[in-house]
Amino acid sequence: MNSLHDSASGGQPSGSTYGSGSSYPRGIPDEQYRLIVHSIKDYAVFMLNPEGRILSWNEGARLIKGYTAPEVLGRSFEIFYPKEAVADGFPKWELKEAARVGRFEDEGWRIRRDGSRFWANVVITAIRDQTGTLIGFAKVTRDLTARREAEEQARMLAAEQAARAAATRRNEELNKLNSELESALTLAERSTRLRDDVLAVVAHDLRNPVHTILGAAEVIDVIDDGAQHERHVQMIQRAARQMERLISDLLDVASIENGTLSLRTGPVDFPRLVSDVQELFERQAREGKIDLHRDIDPGIPIIAGDQDRLGQALSNMLSNAIKFTPQGGTVRLYVTRTENEVLVSVSDTGVGISRADLPHVFDRFWRSRETATKGAGLGLSIARGIIDAHGGRMWAESELGVGTTVTFALPIAEPSTTDQRHR
Repeated sequence: MNSLHDSASGGQPSGSTYGSGSSYPRGIPDEQYRLIVHSIKDYAVFMLNPEGRILSWNEGARLIKGYTAPEVLGRSFEIFYPKEAVADGFPKWELKEAARVGRFEDEGWRIRRDGSRFWANVVITAIRDQTGTLIGFAKVTRDLTARREAEEQARMLAAEQAARAAATRRNEELNKLNSELESALTLAERSTRLRDDVLAVVAHDLRNPVHTILGAAEVIDVIDDGAQHERHVQMIQRAARQMERLISDLLDVASIENGTLSLRTGPVDFPRLVSDVQELFERQAREGKIDLHRDIDPGIPIIAGDQDRLGQALSNMLSNAIKFTPQGGTVRLYVTRTENEVLVSVSDTGVGISRADLPHVFDRFWRSRETATKGAGLGLSIARGIIDAHGGRMWAESELGVGTTVTFALPIAEPSTTDQRHR
């Protein structure tokens, strides 16, 4: 086969490696030009025939691609391309472009003899004779793998630096946010302490006059001065008791929020407790012309709890139900059980609570639009705090115009007598 490699020992075969004399630089003899090309080691410089078969091979081609001249001469230059590029017809397209415009340049992956890849810059130049007929191609390949790796490292370094800078900014923002949260927490704690101080002052300063009012009312009550006298005495007593109840409720709310609600745990007989609480409200129910009933399943066990606190929770539930049930309505107490819990419910036929308001029924100081003029909005909040302190759960179900059912469930556990503080 005619090739530059073949012509190393003598003159150039006619019409072979480099085509006509017009393809050589003028003034340089053929042999000298061949030696110059062959001695280049930094570039792979070789010739292709019009079909892309290799006609010559220089030292740079051997060093870059790993093939010796006998291994590649006469073979298609497609052996230097990845399989996917060959399957896509990319090598043939390169030659067509070079033939069409005279030159083609590309950068991409190429394959060495050992199968490893390298990043190459490739320039293909069409070679034509004096008549313009295409007689082959000159192909020059540079190995740019080291440059590409350096560029990749530079990109990775820049990305890492950008990531570190972004992380630094995020850390600064988080530190600022933490500082703001700490300030807010400090303010909240200060507000909580202030609220507790205010509640303590209110409790201390109001209880004394309340006790005075109650004492004076009791003295006046023994003096027989007619119906008007008795009515005013009863008004004083009711007002004083309402003030004392409000103070107690406020203190309970503070204790529940601070996790300092004290419990004296002992055996609780729920059927008895429900009956006792019901008796306390019989008069109020009769005055309001409300039917008050109870349904207690048999076999309700004795469980552990603070009887006074649980009675307070049930009283709050029952007071609410009676307060918001119109004349002629019904309030019913239920005591049932599941395998693991005792359930106590208070159901009424009152005005009910809207679906939008229902999630707020246990919020402090909250009153529904339908009942906004009644109560301070603490009863159910305190009741739930007591049930939570017992490890139970509490919920409400309601429908406007039909009524409301409030239920709490307590786990069935062996009763024991202990003092504990809810935290």
